[in-house]
Amino acid sequence: MWLTRLALKYPITTFMFALAVFVLGLVSFLQLPIDMLPDIQVPTVTVVTYYKGAGPQDMEQSITFPIERTVSSTTDIDYIQSSTREGVSQVRVYFNWGANTDVGMVDIIQKINRAMNLLPVGTSQPMVLKFDITSMPVCQVAISGDLDQRDLYDLALNVIEPQLEHIPGVASASVRGGKVREIQIRVDRNRIEALNIPITSITQAVANSNLIIPSGELKAGIYDYSLKTESQFNVVEPMGNIVVKTVNGVPIRIKDIGSVEDSYEEQSQMIRTNGQPGVILRVQKTPGANTVDVVNQVVKTIANLRDVPPSVKATLASDQSLYIKQSIEGLLREGMLGAILAMAVILIFLRNLRGAGIIFLAIPLSIFVTLIFFRFSGTTLNIMTLGGLALGIGRLVDDSIVELEVITRHYKDYKDKKTTKLQATLDAALEVASPIFISTLTTVIVFLPVVFLEGITKMLFIPLVLTISISLFASFFVSRTVTPLLCYRYLKPEDEDNNKSNRIINTLKLKSKIFFDNIDEFYSRAIKYALSHRKLIVFSVLGFSLISLLLFKFIGTEFFPDQDESQFSVSIRLPVGTRIEETEKFVKKVENIIQKNIPEVRTIISDLGAPSGSRSGSAFGGNSGSHAASVSVILISPEERKRSVFEIIKDIRPKLTSLPGAQVIINTGGFLKFLFNFGSSAPIDVTIYGHDFETANKLSQTIYEIVKSTPGATDVLISRELNLPEIRVKINREKAGALGVNVAQISNTISTAISGTIASAFTDPKTGNIYNVLVRMSEDYRNKIDDIKKLTVQSNVTGEFIQVGNLADIEITKAPIQIDRRYQKRIVSITANTQGRDLGSVANEIKSKLANIEIPSGFEVKISGNVEQQQKAFGGLLLAFILAIILVYMVMASQFQSLIDPFIIMFTVPLGIVGVLWALFLTGTTLSVTSSEGVIVMVGIVVSNGILLVDHTNRLRKRGMQLYEAVVLAGRTRLRPILMTTLATVLGLIPLALGIGGESSQSPLAIAVIGGLSVSTVLTLLFVPTIYTIFEERVKKENKNIEE
Repeated sequence: MWLTRLALKYPITTFMFALAVFVLGLVSFLQLPIDMLPDIQVPTVTVVTYYKGAGPQDMEQSITFPIERTVSSTTDIDYIQSSTREGVSQVRVYFNWGANTDVGMVDIIQKINRAMNLLPVGTSQPMVLKFDITSMPVCQVAISGDLDQRDLYDLALNVIEPQLEHIPGVASASVRGGKVREIQIRVDRNRIEALNIPITSITQAVANSNLIIPSGELKAGIYDYSLKTESQFNVVEPMGNIVVKTVNGVPIRIKDIGSVEDSYEEQSQMIRTNGQPGVILRVQKTPGANTVDVVNQVVKTIANLRDVPPSVKATLASDQSLYIKQSIEGLLREGMLGAILAMAVILIFLRNLRGAGIIFLAIPLSIFVTLIFFRFSGTTLNIMTLGGLALGIGRLVDDSIVELEVITRHYKDYKDKKTTKLQATLDAALEVASPIFISTLTTVIVFLPVVFLEGITKMLFIPLVLTISISLFASFFVSRTVTPLLCYRYLKPEDEDNNKSNRIINTLKLKSKIFFDNIDEFYSRAIKYALSHRKLIVFSVLGFSLISLLLFKFIGTEFFPDQDESQFSVSIRLPVGTRIEETEKFVKKVENIIQKNIPEVRTIISDLGAPSGSRSGSAFGGNSGSHAASVSVILISPEERKRSVFEIIKDIRPKLTSLPGAQVIINTGGFLKFLFNFGSSAPIDVTIYGHDFETANKLSQTIYEIVKSTPGATDVLISRELNLPEIRVKINREKAGALGVNVAQISNTISTAISGTIASAFTDPKTGNIYNVLVRMSEDYRNKIDDIKKLTVQSNVTGEFIQVGNLADIEITKAPIQIDRRYQKRIVSITANTQGRDLGSVANEIKSKLANIEIPSGFEVKISGNVEQQQKAFGGLLLAFILAIILVYMVMASQFQSLIDPFIIMFTVPLGIVGVLWALFLTGTTLSVTSSEGVIVMVGIVVSNGILLVDHTNRLRKRGMQLYEAVVLAGRTRLRPILMTTLATVLGLIPLALGIGGESSQSPLAIAVIGGLSVSTVLTLLFVPTIYTIFEERVKKENKNIEE
């Protein structure tokens, strides 16, 4: 009340304050950074370790297992998961959500450093990395032209990459694809054997001949000269003159035992863009940078690249900002349309343009206050914060509607009561001060239990509820200050309707007045009927509610509903060991099918094989080897196409999966889905825990068939890829030792001869670019298994050369390409997507089938993935829902100073849940985290109508009015504000629910609120008055019995 008095006493101050909010809000809006999602800290730290040449099982035993044991004692860990491939170990430490990962990362680094002596000699220093969502590229730049792949890669790495990384907000621009220049020294095995030259000595000779060595200082005359002995090569050819050995005074040069070739690294990875080999740069932004601004700057930069030949073109292959801009613009359109619809309702009810304008001001003022908070708190404009504003559009005007409606009613007869307009305004403000405040408080307080949620649900929900809360408190202050001031200044008492007037406006006003008077009269009769047939009303509502609960069986469940992100990916697996050239042939078939059947394609980016350094892939590569590929398909925006991405996938899936010779998996979504499902490999993930490979493989095949036979499960995949061809060299240590050969000699000789060893670096004098100098056998001497046996090592005792075949046995085996572990146990995952059926029902059917299979001793089977995350999220949301109800009751009990009145009002909540069920059922919407959040939001909104009814009824009874008369009059008086606020909120949410603007991530939430509020309002208008009279009569009767 004091706020209204101050506003009316100091109108200029109030006006200046509102003007300041407009100006600061507009400036804040223009300066706010735009991003897809809030700044989410994912609590994950990864430890990556390389050990060149070691197989998956050796890596697991000697590196992965010790590191897991070492980091497991770190505090606040949820669980540890690892993946081990040939030559690389990746241990991922998942902390509890909310944990300080910076502290945890420091602890892990210290533990790793202390445990380095546990790792084998030759192991790289483990890299400890913290996961950051900014590590996902904001855009990809494709480079194409008439240059060969080697020159194209050089141009991208040394010319284009530095220019992109110079852009403010760009963290890195890493090059992928193309061919990397490499100086190769190809050795002839027959010649070095004839001359008794170990291949390792060639590596040493190259290293010693390509140096810059500081040689001190020379003092000559008045100058000090810095001495450097320089022997670096400026051109490639002279490397052939390096002397490796001298025999009888005759120097043996590299060109005598092999050749020097200016070539490129053996290609283990290939990038294709729109069906052609190419090079791409993955651009990552710095934390906090504006994604849209960064991408816009990248576009400007690639249009004006320096030192790039005219024949080379740089184009944007993928652009994360497109989806962000589409989502932001969509939410803005939906919010604006919602505001227009809400104002239309108000104008129809009030029949007063000035009144509608006064209420409309509550929307921009409340939004600008929220934007100012964003600016000073460092919050970005993203789909969650803007979603919160769009959700609150209709609710923002509710307080001002109630305020203005009561003021209008008081203005009608203030002259007859011989009072002033100012006093009438204050009287009206006093009448609704309490219900408006409690309605706002109950709407906001339901969000308090959000702190008890966990995981990504909490991280996404908090910015949304914070936005709604701030905007609602802002709307409350507007309704208590600006609204009554404007009403006092500009709102006139409603003119008497002139029945004889021919003016169109007056005619419309008259007809609308008659219409609303008829509604009032109809509702009055309905209340009277309800009060005289209370049992019928109560049992009818309860019966309808109980029947509605049966809808649970027909409403599916899922974690987060999929969004149309205008992209999808195709994962391809050929038989393990397939050469990358064969993989490319298959990828071309996939690309052709996509190009022929999907005219909506914007860009196709194919990533084949794995980066060099490990035949079975890198720690971060999505592909597990040369036999695997991933095809990313980026579509035009939803506004430019008729089909959704889900319809496109449904059409293309059978065409791709029917291709023989490979397993093809199709995954929807992009960055948004990746983040929503972080920690889950797929919606369905059946995990087998157990050590023995053979037993796990048999069990995984059984479960694979179960999942594949379940309707709705598609893209079924076993995570463990078998039959990786592996050659194991088993050295006879005793024999080797007796002949004066150590294990390291044999290992280094095999490694250098077959894979090659980097002996030195070559600096191109023209560009300054640095390239590796690799020493290895010529291809003719390293393409057969017997070539390993024919390699020779020199005895440290006799100096004689001994063939490796005499010191070791060569065994050909099969091994898994990757070994996954969780909770320090080996795991195999059988994953699947869902199509045409909800996640919950598919998971339940799989669970029932798994219960009938026999699990071997020492093994355990669990369903994880999105199913596990969904269960945890639903559990947290249920707790939040219960706490929200308790908090709302406590707030109302404190305000009403009664335990009965808030109990009566709380009946609106189950009625709202009935509405939610019907809304989800009729729209085919699943019960997901998003729609469940809508239920919590709905709790705070639906009680507002009950508060208005009960509060006004109590006021009338305090004036001496009889119970039934007070209930009927209160209902008739509050009917219009209840209908106005409900319709304003519902119509304000309809654009968001329908996704009219093209953004549908908050659609399930809006649908839940619309359904709950609509049904609850209709039933509340009759049920709450009925229950109120029943309880009041019972209390009165009990009090009478006590007195007697």
